[in-house]
Amino acid sequence: MDIFQTLPTTINLDPEEDFQIVRAELLHGEKMYLAIDVLNIYKNAVVGVVFQVRFKDAGDNYLFGGLEWLFQTQGMKALPNIVYYIKPFLLDERFYDARSVEIRVESITFDDGKTSKFSAENEKSFILPVITGEKLKKIRDILGKEITTYGENTVNGWRCVCGFTNTKEDEECRNCNRNKNFVLNNLTEPLINLKLMSMLTEDEIANGLEGENISATYTQTQLTKVAPNPEVVELERVNEEPVGINYKKPSIFLRIFKTTFKVLLLAVLIVSVAFVGGKYYGFQKNAKTLERANELVLEGKYEDALKEYEKINKKFKREEVETKVSNVKELIKSKNIFDEGNDSILKGNYLEAAKKFKKVSEKDEEHFKEAQDKILDLERIFLDKAEALEDEGKVKEAIKTLEDFLAVVPDSANATTILMKLQANATDNIEPISLNSEGSEDKDADEKEKKEEVDKSRADLSNEAKSLLNTYQKVKIGKANLRKGPSLDSEIVQVLNSNTDLYIKDTKLESDIRVWCFVEAKDENGKTYEGWISNKAME
Repeated sequence: MDIFQTLPTTINLDPEEDFQIVRAELLHGEKMYLAIDVLNIYKNAVVGVVFQVRFKDAGDNYLFGGLEWLFQTQGMKALPNIVYYIKPFLLDERFYDARSVEIRVESITFDDGKTSKFSAENEKSFILPVITGEKLKKIRDILGKEITTYGENTVNGWRCVCGFTNTKEDEECRNCNRNKNFVLNNLTEPLINLKLMSMLTEDEIANGLEGENISATYTQTQLTKVAPNPEVVELERVNEEPVGINYKKPSIFLRIFKTTFKVLLLAVLIVSVAFVGGKYYGFQKNAKTLERANELVLEGKYEDALKEYEKINKKFKREEVETKVSNVKELIKSKNIFDEGNDSILKGNYLEAAKKFKKVSEKDEEHFKEAQDKILDLERIFLDKAEALEDEGKVKEAIKTLEDFLAVVPDSANATTILMKLQANATDNIEPISLNSEGSEDKDADEKEKKEEVDKSRADLSNEAKSLLNTYQKVKIGKANLRKGPSLDSEIVQVLNSNTDLYIKDTKLESDIRVWCFVEAKDENGKTYEGWISNKAME
């Protein structure tokens, strides 16, 4: 079974509301569910909720055209200041492509029968951080079982570790009374990761496991996570019915005592991380430098990226960094070749320019496609030159012009077609060649016959290339490779099944072997891909 990875949840809420969603996620096992946790700080218990949900796929695109689905629960009892776990909603096969949700509360019903409808007018979007169940357990073991998430400051409000979102003006959490500055200066994701790094590194050293780097798995920011199993969630998220229900918040004395105790505990933890702080700082610095270098590569700033890679400590992710350095050096070489091609054009040396553009690496996404476009522009120059020479009666010079170009760009269908026509027209004007011997005559005859066969094959392929251009075709073989470039050595973009629909946008000859077609392919799910495919896959 494939691993079912989910994306972060988006919650739309008004921070001034007293009933909020604190967690919503997809569960996946034998069946698929939607799990929702809520927090109520009204004085009355909430016994019914209507949720408004939109689902997104793995590409962050809305399913069902952005249709909003309503999920309603009854028979619950969410008491004040206690996280309530709503029984997960079963999802049928229509929702199996869902990987994330966007959710809001539409209305709630109190235990006295009154109903409150929520207005979307003042609601803001908040993206919940991704925390695996394993990491959350570690956090609770160290910082307390009431921790449900990271503290976070946003432009629309701040989230407390209890899960409740407060307005920017709230100096204390309206649910648990934690101080805003205390939460944002001690319990954000980076700071919690620092505390985890300290505690786990100590355990690794104590147990002789420092080489295994267990702590790293718990101290990295995650953008996705494996969907929890419904059976595990059912065992872990159990609503507790307190004896002698008291809707009052804890006394001010108790809150001060708890806050003071936690401050002292955190002070001890901060002191304990001092001896590994330098190491962790270096780790973070190298990680940020690596991230910055990767971004520069995507922006096409290869030289700047190489400088950043060279700043990274040689012991930090050695194999990965060495591979990155090797790749970026190849990209720098490719960029330099591209620039040399442009210089050759400015100097009027078009054949040399074509040679340069042919050498631009497919990995160089910043310049590869532009190089291919420039080759097409150069092809037009050589074709025009050949046609002009033919008009002047200089057929041999025209043939030589096209042969020179095809020696550099052998996959030019247009140049091949015109060359074949010129050669055919010139045949009648060729004078007989005097041969010195019968053996030499036979050898030349064989070579001529082979050349004629190759020329005929290329002419047939050229005609086929023209007939395929701007047509709709289908994959005829069982599986066909869609490639990044017109070559068997090029990277495979997608494997296409038989009967996949294709629209052919461009063609290129590979000698007298095959026609490469640049196509737009649409698979059975309606997803579209672009790339190069051999004509043999459509025969």
